[in-house]
Amino acid sequence: MLSEVVTWPKPGLVDPVEHGAHPDMDVFTFIKSATSLRPYFYQAAQAGIHFPVGQPLTRLFDQLRHLGLKAK
Repeated sequence: MLSEVVTWPKPGLVDPVEHGAHPDMDVFTFIKSATSLRPYFYQAAQAGIHFPVGQPLTRLFDQLRHLGLKAK
């Protein structure tokens, strides 16, 4: 995410020059947001790594949804 936000030019997204479709966000608020979610991304990756093979993916999506709600 951090590499993506500093890439310029690109259409319609936040970058160091413009905030495109996000008038409420600039590159600095994007970086703060991304870094604040780092623990969630780690937990989400761990959930995927440890998810039992052959189980319905809906169970994983439920776990990720729960983690995402806690990350808000």
